[in-house]
Amino acid sequence: MTAPTAPPAPSRARAFLAGLALGIVLALTGALAGLWAANGRLSAGFERGLRRFVFTDGNTAGFESATLDLWRGRAALRGVRFQGPEGLRGTVDRVTLSAPPAELFSGAGPVAVVGLERPALRWGDAARSGAEFRAPALPGVVREWTVTDGSGTWTLADAGLTLDRWNLRLVRSDPGTSGRSVLTLDGAGRVLPEDPAAATVHVTFEEPFSPAALEGEIQIRDLSLPALYRTWGRDPELQILSGRLDVKTQFTIGGDQLTASHLVEIKDLRVDPGARKKLFGLSVKRLKDVLVIDRLSFVVPMSGSVQDPQIGFATSLEQILTKILDGKIDDPEDLRTWARRGGNYFGAKADAAWRAWLKRRRERAS
Repeated sequence: MTAPTAPPAPSRARAFLAGLALGIVLALTGALAGLWAANGRLSAGFERGLRRFVFTDGNTAGFESATLDLWRGRAALRGVRFQGPEGLRGTVDRVTLSAPPAELFSGAGPVAVVGLERPALRWGDAARSGAEFRAPALPGVVREWTVTDGSGTWTLADAGLTLDRWNLRLVRSDPGTSGRSVLTLDGAGRVLPEDPAAATVHVTFEEPFSPAALEGEIQIRDLSLPALYRTWGRDPELQILSGRLDVKTQFTIGGDQLTASHLVEIKDLRVDPGARKKLFGLSVKRLKDVLVIDRLSFVVPMSGSVQDPQIGFATSLEQILTKILDGKIDDPEDLRTWARRGGNYFGAKADAAWRAWLKRRRERAS
């Protein structure tokens, strides 16, 4: 009978490798802990620096907290509030900046993405201060801005415009041969707080931003005319009983010249003029067919100086009268003649009433 063999002695190489692996794990753990602690100190220093050098006036702007993740290239501010010129005030729940270090220092151009979560803006009447709007210059490192669930209220004289649930994306392209980048703004949201309509925006412009070089398209769908009139109207006798409105506006601004086209569609309109004899300077009796409309679409052209654009009331009213008189006048030539004459006649009155209304608004706002 043979004696049992003793187990082999552990290999020195295996023991060395196990110790080396354990040492590497401990070293990495210590390094990560050190980096985490260093990032915490950097984050605290980042917040102190913002309060000391950027948000120096607590009455104008401030924030609740700030964090910095240097290794991943991310920064965030929470509870931002600010107050600007021309009655502009706002809050933002969270502002984020993402710029991966490897891309940031690669020299590849704008790489950062800025995000605004739930911004809420309130803008007073700019005409009251007489100041001109100036858009801020966008930092060259930023490639994209995003807005999530934004809202805004713009007050004009004694009326206002409210927007909510807006999501926007502003993207900067690489500079072209002219050396100027093109920025494209796309967004969608709601208009009016009561019975809101859906709206979309698509605008392009070049850097540096100029309000005299824009083109784009704005659409508003299923806008409640009674709700719109309750917001902007002030005639106690006139009542809009029902009606929905779709508007598609395409515009181009070059220098001081504006060219725009508004495709308008009205559905189920019912207007009660009350005891009024005239509406916008026009006889209510002659407008009775226009005050009850099941469905009507027409185009309103606009062109001329940005400061004083000419609106094609005559052309639009000619389209309206053609559709209203269709079936009531047998001779097509007579139909065109009556529509053209009525468009010119009522168009001149509508233009005069429109300009008088604008003048009164300007005087009340000054």
